[in-house]
Amino acid sequence: MAGEGSGEGGERTGAQKGLTGFVTHDSMKLHACLIGIHPECPDRITRILKEFQAEGILEHERLVQVPPRSVLDEEIETVHTGKHHSYVDSLAELRGPALKTESARWDSVYFNRHSSLAARMAAGSCVAVTEAVCNRTVRNAVAIVRPPGHHAEEGCCMGFSLYNNVAIAASVARKRFNVPKVMIVDWDVHHGNGTQAMFERDPSVLYVSIHRYDNGKYYPEGRAGDPTTVGQGDGEGFSVNIGWSQGKNKIGDAEYLLAFNQVVMPIATEFNPDLVFVSAGFDAARGDPLGGCLVTPECYARLTHMLCGLAEGRVIMALEGGYNLTSISSSFAECAKVLLGDAPPPFEEELKAPHKGAIKDIAKTISAHQKYWSQLLPRASGDSGQPEPPLPLETQVSSMSIADGSDSHGPTDHSAIPEPIELSSSPMSPDPTSELAPLRAAKLAAAWYSRKSPFSKHYKMIPIDSQKVDDDSWLVRYTVTPDTGEVYDRHFTFVYTKDKWHCVAMASWDPSAPPLRDEFDKIEAPVVWESIKDWIPTSPRKGTTYDAKTPK
Repeated sequence: MAGEGSGEGGERTGAQKGLTGFVTHDSMKLHACLIGIHPECPDRITRILKEFQAEGILEHERLVQVPPRSVLDEEIETVHTGKHHSYVDSLAELRGPALKTESARWDSVYFNRHSSLAARMAAGSCVAVTEAVCNRTVRNAVAIVRPPGHHAEEGCCMGFSLYNNVAIAASVARKRFNVPKVMIVDWDVHHGNGTQAMFERDPSVLYVSIHRYDNGKYYPEGRAGDPTTVGQGDGEGFSVNIGWSQGKNKIGDAEYLLAFNQVVMPIATEFNPDLVFVSAGFDAARGDPLGGCLVTPECYARLTHMLCGLAEGRVIMALEGGYNLTSISSSFAECAKVLLGDAPPPFEEELKAPHKGAIKDIAKTISAHQKYWSQLLPRASGDSGQPEPPLPLETQVSSMSIADGSDSHGPTDHSAIPEPIELSSSPMSPDPTSELAPLRAAKLAAAWYSRKSPFSKHYKMIPIDSQKVDDDSWLVRYTVTPDTGEVYDRHFTFVYTKDKWHCVAMASWDPSAPPLRDEFDKIEAPVVWESIKDWIPTSPRKGTTYDAKTPK
């Protein structure tokens, strides 16, 4: 991938400006079922665009229209066979009964004479926004495309999918743009069997799926989405499956946030991807007729926000499933707003403790992947530094925080942005463009959290240094010291708006740190700014543990 340097004449790149690419095309609405009403319908695009328009997304100053295009044969053949795209192309010559006959050959697929055109445009549009991100024309992107793709296998149409849109785009990124490591997060409620199969032997592609599994009885059924399925050969450990087996109406925000906080993000930060794709199915959303889950738009926004801390924000989100037109539209809109730079909205309802069965499901994934990812190993403790005999994984997971600095027990403010840190009335109030601004803001933030935290006896947090990201945002590095004595690096993003500093995200974890919780709500800050340079080296190496004394 090209570097982040300025363009010609010193102009900042679209990535540096935080631009978001956007692509869709009306030809993708021509793909429609010939028999009755089908949930994967053209109105899915229409309603999402209507919601984007109502929310002001389509007129946003940071949104960049990326020209849609049809996928090339050689791009398809990075993951599919030539025979497969020849077959899909041949559908354009068929009519009526012949199309129905061909549809019946496959598992949960329909065709009309426009299906090949729509499928090529869907895959090509995903490649187009990938090119824009890799070329630094934009920082991130959304692709409102259909038919979906994550069920399509190398030579097989399946599950409403003709071509595997995200897999094609990811493969193009790897082969054309030499992107070293790609992560695909698939939060469609159905397991992405096609995507996993295409990369299951490839250690350069990390595939993570959160889906309903129901012990192998939920579509697409079988063992592919089982937590113990981890990839093959060199790709062993790079297929991560979090499969819910609790049935309908049991899995929602708390469970998804816990899974992200304890499995997805720790593995992701250790993998350290250069580009992130989201197979963004919204059929786990509340009200979906197929999914039977309870995820809200606010939760999807938070998941997006966490992923934006990876790969310098290079996140490409492509539509997969989702069949409640209201929930799919509002959920995708909230994700798009986060990609454009908005903070996730607060939860409208108080989060409850995660379902006990879901905790067991997460523990199965952790157990299957502990030998591949050090972030999932039991943390060392005691004077010897050796791991203590671990508790049962279900017990460990149940004691962990859900996310956003919240504890899963009791009423908690789950707002994405904590109470603003008022600087305008402070004698230390900095100009946001000043080099000292983020350091002073970080100091005040640490002090604020130490007052708020019910766990302040167990953690100490000290800001070390900072880096300007945009005109109004900074990345601040802290050391977080648990009472066990280790020292870990943490990066948090601060955004300056309306004379207030907002602490909006933990952007990355130190690979050596235990992935037990979001430290924000569990820290104490010894506010001794002048002592920092004496306590820690000027440029501490990531992952180093220091034998240091807390400054007095």
